[in-house]
Amino acid sequence: MLAQLGYTVIIPARPGLESEAEGTKKAITAACEGAKLIVPAVGLNLGSLASVKEFAATINSSQERIDLLCMNAGRGGGANDPREETGDGLEAIMQVNITGHFLLAHELMPLLQKSSAARIVTQSSGARYFSNRDKVDDLHGTNAEIFSAWDQYCLSKASCVLFTQAVNSRLAAKKVDNIIAVVTDPGFASTGVNIQHDLTLSIGMTDKNTNQAHDEMGHHAADGALPMILASIEEGTARNDWYTTDGRAGTTLDQAAHKQDSKAMKKEGFNNPENDPLHAWPADKPESFWKQSVESTGAAWSMLD
Repeated sequence: MLAQLGYTVIIPARPGLESEAEGTKKAITAACEGAKLIVPAVGLNLGSLASVKEFAATINSSQERIDLLCMNAGRGGGANDPREETGDGLEAIMQVNITGHFLLAHELMPLLQKSSAARIVTQSSGARYFSNRDKVDDLHGTNAEIFSAWDQYCLSKASCVLFTQAVNSRLAAKKVDNIIAVVTDPGFASTGVNIQHDLTLSIGMTDKNTNQAHDEMGHHAADGALPMILASIEEGTARNDWYTTDGRAGTTLDQAAHKQDSKAMKKEGFNNPENDPLHAWPADKPESFWKQSVESTGAAWSMLD
């Protein structure tokens, strides 16, 4: 959709899985005549800080500016999964889902600053409502006695919100008016991430497996992309806005993707706004996330701090 709208779309390839990116390029080209697509020769592995820096250096040396940074990669985790560390010594789910993105946004900030109107769109998830805010101060889940890979995934998606809030506060303080950051979520999209979660087991749903839940309640992954698309292009978008979907229940385009006011939601069900880091978590949580992420990555953000 972005290619159809005239964007030059940069598609990172995962090292060792370059055929994925090439397949994506072929599919977009077939669907959109004249699409402007770039698959950089240097790949991107968000589970490696060195890879993030190498990829960003390639983009910085080859592009004049970035108007839109979509941070969407994700790794799941199930309640019974063991804790894993990357080669950087960081918990793997957190690093792939937000710590690597944190560093990527830092490294690409010079190109974002050259845009007349840039956006950083970060993909959260309804899983953030399940997150334990008390675990924010230990982002990488070092306490083995209470570690849960499912909790870690939920915390990583809450941290996508905390990143958005923290970077926006710094942009505003520095009076950087040409960059905003917003949050999206794909709804209950039928993707392999939920299989990684062993989702129904992890949330205590005992009457069906995850594939059955997909069949009964999920919508297509392409529909799950619509909120991020809308957040990328809609006029009048402001810092910390949230775009979401009514998912399978939606019957109109507006229901398929729309801006949502978290505070106005009903105080019931799993998505109770009182659990949402978008507005209900203490102000020190974005700062705790920021401090730990700086320590983990070495990204000083001197241009904003």
